[in-house]
Amino acid sequence: TLVAPLDHTLPGPSPALHRAGMASSSSPSFKSLHEAACAAGEHTYIDPTTKLTVFTRVAHLDRGTCCGFKCRHCPFAYQNVPSEKPAVAAPEATATTTSNDSGGDPAI
Repeated sequence: TLVAPLDHTLPGPSPALHRAGMASSSSPSFKSLHEAACAAGEHTYIDPTTKLTVFTRVAHLDRGTCCGFKCRHCPFAYQNVPSEKPAVAAPEATATTTSNDSGGDPAI
């Protein structure tokens, strides 16, 4: 028996959707491509600017919950996205340097 090789790529949008997005001289917005892909029941489309594969609202709804990665078309209001932490902690206003009674280095 013959076995087809495994395809390890993500399933992309149908060729017709991809051609429709690239057919006109003015590139369509990702919003119109997203709506067309959702209407066709597609799980992904190709962003016309970045050329990256983007999950549609349909894919997220089929998944059933927010994945926490702040996806562009998340229908779950980013409910599992962790809150962002500040990049640098604010210095303490009352920090002072004290010395050790033994005459050594300042206390840390």
